[in-house]
Amino acid sequence: MIYYRDGKSVLAKQGVNRRNVKLEQVPEHVRDAVIAAENRSFYTDSGVSFKGTARAVWSTVTGKQLQGGSTITQQMVRNYYSGLSQERSITRKFKEILISIKVDQSKSKDWVLEQYLNTIYFGRGANGVQAAAQAYFGKDVAKLSVSEGAYLAAVIQQPSRFADPQGADLDAARTRWKAIVDAMTQTKAITRAGGGPGLPQAGRAQGRLQPEGPGPGHGRQGP
Repeated sequence: MIYYRDGKSVLAKQGVNRRNVKLEQVPEHVRDAVIAAENRSFYTDSGVSFKGTARAVWSTVTGKQLQGGSTITQQMVRNYYSGLSQERSITRKFKEILISIKVDQSKSKDWVLEQYLNTIYFGRGANGVQAAAQAYFGKDVAKLSVSEGAYLAAVIQQPSRFADPQGADLDAARTRWKAIVDAMTQTKAITRAGGGPGLPQAGRAQGRLQPEGPGPGHGRQGP
Protein backbone atom coordinates (compact mmCIF):
# COMPACT_ATOMS: atom_id res chain seq x y z
CA MET A 1 0.00 0.00 0.00
CA ILE A 2 0.95 3.64 -0.47
CA TYR A 3 0.07 6.02 2.38
CA TYR A 4 -0.32 9.76 2.76
CA ARG A 5 2.26 11.63 4.86
CA ASP A 6 0.44 10.75 8.10
CA GLY A 7 1.38 7.12 7.54
CA LYS A 8 -2.18 5.95 8.19
CA SER A 9 -4.44 7.19 5.39
CA VAL A 10 -4.29 4.92 2.35
CA LEU A 11 -3.48 6.72 -0.91
CA ALA A 12 -3.55 3.60 -3.07
CA LYS A 13 -3.46 -0.16 -2.72
CA GLN A 14 -2.60 -3.02 -5.05
CA GLY A 15 -5.31 -3.75 -7.59
CA VAL A 16 -6.17 -7.00 -9.38
CA ASN A 17 -3.71 -9.84 -8.90
CA ARG A 18 -2.23 -11.38 -12.04
CA ARG A 19 -0.01 -14.33 -12.86
CA ASN A 20 3.42 -12.91 -12.11
CA VAL A 21 6.99 -13.80 -12.99
CA LYS A 22 10.12 -12.69 -11.16
CA LEU A 23 12.27 -10.10 -12.88
CA GLU A 24 15.15 -12.57 -13.14
CA GLN A 25 12.88 -14.86 -15.20
CA VAL A 26 12.57 -12.14 -17.84
CA PRO A 27 15.57 -12.18 -20.21
CA GLU A 28 17.73 -9.08 -20.02
CA HIS A 29 17.18 -8.37 -23.70
CA VAL A 30 13.41 -8.27 -23.15
CA ARG A 31 13.83 -5.80 -20.26
CA ASP A 32 16.19 -3.71 -22.39
CA ALA A 33 13.66 -3.66 -25.23
CA VAL A 34 10.85 -2.43 -22.97
CA ILE A 35 13.05 0.28 -21.46
CA ALA A 36 14.19 1.36 -24.94
CA ALA A 37 10.56 1.54 -26.06
CA GLU A 38 8.92 3.19 -23.08
CA ASN A 39 11.41 5.04 -20.85
CA ARG A 40 15.12 5.11 -21.71
CA SER A 41 15.98 7.11 -18.59
CA PHE A 42 14.14 4.67 -16.33
CA TYR A 43 17.09 3.76 -14.10
CA THR A 44 18.16 7.38 -13.60
CA ASP A 45 14.94 9.43 -13.51
CA SER A 46 12.75 10.34 -10.54
CA GLY A 47 9.83 8.19 -11.68
CA VAL A 48 7.92 11.11 -13.20
CA SER A 49 8.17 12.91 -16.51
CA PHE A 50 6.97 16.43 -15.79
CA LYS A 51 7.14 17.43 -19.45
CA GLY A 52 5.14 14.36 -20.44
CA THR A 53 2.65 15.00 -17.64
CA ALA A 54 2.26 18.62 -18.74
CA ARG A 55 1.45 17.43 -22.27
CA ALA A 56 -1.10 14.97 -20.89
CA VAL A 57 -2.75 17.65 -18.74
CA TRP A 58 -2.87 20.03 -21.69
CA SER A 59 -4.42 17.26 -23.78
CA THR A 60 -7.06 16.69 -21.10
CA VAL A 61 -7.89 20.40 -20.82
CA THR A 62 -8.01 21.10 -24.56
CA GLY A 63 -9.31 17.76 -25.79
CA LYS A 64 -6.40 17.51 -28.23
CA GLN A 65 -4.61 14.19 -28.60
CA LEU A 66 -0.96 14.64 -27.63
CA GLN A 67 1.64 12.02 -26.74
CA GLY A 68 1.67 11.88 -22.95
CA GLY A 69 5.15 10.54 -22.30
CA SER A 70 4.45 8.80 -18.98
CA THR A 71 7.38 7.00 -17.39
CA ILE A 72 7.42 3.28 -16.69
CA THR A 73 6.81 4.13 -13.02
CA GLN A 74 3.74 6.21 -13.86
CA GLN A 75 2.35 3.49 -16.13
CA MET A 76 2.98 0.87 -13.46
CA VAL A 77 1.19 2.97 -10.84
CA ARG A 78 -1.91 3.22 -13.05
CA ASN A 79 -2.08 -0.55 -13.49
CA TYR A 80 -0.78 -1.85 -10.17
CA TYR A 81 -2.68 0.26 -7.64
CA SER A 82 -6.43 0.51 -7.25
CA GLY A 83 -7.90 3.91 -6.48
CA LEU A 84 -6.58 5.33 -9.74
CA SER A 85 -9.23 5.29 -12.44
CA GLN A 86 -8.31 5.21 -16.12
CA GLU A 87 -10.33 8.36 -16.85
CA ARG A 88 -8.57 11.40 -18.26
CA SER A 89 -8.77 14.00 -15.52
CA ILE A 90 -6.35 16.49 -13.98
CA THR A 91 -7.12 15.20 -10.47
CA ARG A 92 -6.23 11.64 -11.44
CA LYS A 93 -3.04 12.77 -13.16
CA PHE A 94 -1.77 14.64 -10.13
CA LYS A 95 -2.63 11.72 -7.86
CA GLU A 96 -0.64 9.52 -10.24
CA ILE A 97 2.34 11.88 -9.94
CA LEU A 98 2.17 11.82 -6.14
CA ILE A 99 2.05 8.04 -5.96
CA SER A 100 4.82 7.68 -8.57
CA ILE A 101 7.15 9.93 -6.60
CA LYS A 102 6.43 8.02 -3.38
CA VAL A 103 7.01 4.70 -5.15
CA ASP A 104 10.31 5.93 -6.62
CA GLN A 105 11.46 6.99 -3.17
CA SER A 106 10.40 3.81 -1.39
CA LYS A 107 10.89 1.01 -3.93
CA SER A 108 13.82 -0.16 -6.03
CA LYS A 109 13.85 0.34 -9.79
CA ASP A 110 13.96 -3.43 -10.27
CA TRP A 111 10.80 -3.80 -8.16
CA VAL A 112 9.04 -1.18 -10.27
CA LEU A 113 10.11 -2.84 -13.52
CA GLU A 114 8.97 -6.26 -12.29
CA GLN A 115 5.50 -4.97 -11.39
CA TYR A 116 5.30 -3.09 -14.67
CA LEU A 117 6.12 -6.16 -16.73
CA ASN A 118 3.53 -8.18 -14.83
CA THR A 119 0.68 -5.68 -15.25
CA ILE A 120 1.07 -3.87 -18.57
CA TYR A 121 -1.44 -4.77 -21.31
CA PHE A 122 -0.02 -6.24 -24.53
CA GLY A 123 -3.18 -6.87 -26.52
CA ARG A 124 -4.69 -10.29 -27.37
CA GLY A 125 -6.17 -10.30 -23.87
CA ALA A 126 -2.69 -10.60 -22.37
CA ASN A 127 -1.93 -8.72 -19.15
CA GLY A 128 1.73 -9.07 -18.27
CA VAL A 129 4.75 -10.24 -20.22
CA GLN A 130 4.34 -13.94 -19.41
CA ALA A 131 0.79 -13.98 -20.78
CA ALA A 132 1.96 -11.96 -23.79
CA ALA A 133 4.77 -14.41 -24.56
CA GLN A 134 2.21 -17.22 -24.62
CA ALA A 135 -0.39 -15.26 -26.59
CA TYR A 136 1.99 -14.11 -29.32
CA PHE A 137 4.65 -16.83 -29.52
CA GLY A 138 3.34 -19.85 -27.60
CA LYS A 139 6.29 -19.94 -25.20
CA ASP A 140 7.36 -18.80 -21.75
CA VAL A 141 8.89 -15.35 -21.44
CA ALA A 142 12.26 -16.89 -20.52
CA LYS A 143 12.48 -18.37 -24.04
CA LEU A 144 11.77 -15.20 -26.02
CA SER A 145 14.33 -14.22 -28.63
CA VAL A 146 15.65 -10.68 -28.98
CA SER A 147 13.44 -10.14 -32.02
CA GLU A 148 10.33 -11.42 -30.24
CA GLY A 149 11.06 -9.38 -27.11
CA ALA A 150 11.45 -6.24 -29.21
CA TYR A 151 8.11 -6.90 -30.88
CA LEU A 152 6.32 -7.24 -27.55
CA ALA A 153 7.92 -3.97 -26.46
CA ALA A 154 6.62 -2.34 -29.65
CA VAL A 155 3.10 -3.57 -28.97
CA ILE A 156 2.84 -1.72 -25.62
CA GLN A 157 2.33 1.65 -27.29
CA GLN A 158 -0.75 0.58 -29.28
CA PRO A 159 -1.77 -2.94 -28.20
CA SER A 160 -5.07 -3.08 -30.10
CA ARG A 161 -3.49 -1.83 -33.33
CA PHE A 162 -0.35 -3.97 -33.20
CA ALA A 163 -1.82 -7.23 -31.89
CA ASP A 164 -2.54 -8.54 -35.41
CA PRO A 165 -1.40 -5.76 -37.77
CA GLN A 166 -2.07 -5.73 -41.47
CA GLY A 167 -1.52 -3.18 -44.22
CA ALA A 168 -0.71 0.28 -42.84
CA ASP A 169 -0.80 -1.06 -39.29
CA LEU A 170 1.87 -3.61 -40.17
CA ASP A 171 4.04 -0.84 -41.62
CA ALA A 172 3.60 1.16 -38.41
CA ALA A 173 4.41 -1.88 -36.27
CA ARG A 174 7.54 -2.56 -38.33
CA THR A 175 8.68 1.06 -37.95
CA ARG A 176 8.11 0.97 -34.20
CA TRP A 177 9.89 -2.39 -33.86
CA LYS A 178 12.87 -1.19 -35.92
CA ALA A 179 13.19 1.97 -33.79
CA ILE A 180 13.40 -0.20 -30.67
CA VAL A 181 16.02 -2.50 -32.19
CA ASP A 182 18.02 0.55 -33.33
CA ALA A 183 17.84 2.03 -29.82
CA MET A 184 19.05 -1.24 -28.29
CA THR A 185 21.93 -1.31 -30.77
CA GLN A 186 22.93 2.26 -29.94
CA THR A 187 23.08 1.46 -26.23
CA LYS A 188 25.00 -1.76 -26.97
CA ALA A 189 22.27 -3.86 -25.37
CA ILE A 190 22.50 -5.92 -28.58
CA THR A 191 24.69 -6.19 -31.64
CA ARG A 192 23.43 -6.90 -35.12
CA ALA A 193 24.46 -10.47 -35.81
CA GLY A 194 23.64 -12.90 -38.58
CA GLY A 195 22.94 -10.30 -41.23
CA GLY A 196 20.39 -8.17 -39.40
CA PRO A 197 17.16 -8.55 -37.46
CA GLY A 198 13.98 -10.17 -38.69
CA LEU A 199 10.57 -8.81 -37.79
CA PRO A 200 8.09 -11.38 -36.40
CA GLN A 201 5.45 -11.74 -39.10
CA ALA A 202 1.98 -10.34 -38.54
CA GLY A 203 -1.06 -12.58 -38.43
CA ARG A 204 -1.78 -15.80 -36.59
CA ALA A 205 0.08 -19.01 -37.33
CA GLN A 206 -1.02 -21.75 -34.95
CA GLY A 207 -2.08 -18.96 -32.58
CA ARG A 208 1.19 -17.05 -32.55
CA LEU A 209 3.43 -14.77 -34.55
CA GLN A 210 6.32 -16.31 -36.40
CA PRO A 211 9.82 -14.79 -36.55
CA GLU A 212 11.15 -14.11 -40.03
CA GLY A 213 14.83 -14.39 -40.82
CA PRO A 214 17.82 -14.07 -38.48
CA GLY A 215 17.49 -11.87 -35.42
CA PRO A 216 19.84 -9.43 -33.73
CA GLY A 217 22.37 -10.87 -31.33
CA HIS A 218 22.47 -10.22 -27.61
CA GLY A 219 25.51 -8.50 -26.18
CA ARG A 220 28.62 -8.95 -28.26
CA GLN A 221 27.67 -12.24 -29.81
CA GLY A 222 29.42 -12.88 -33.10
CA PRO A 223 27.76 -13.72 -36.44
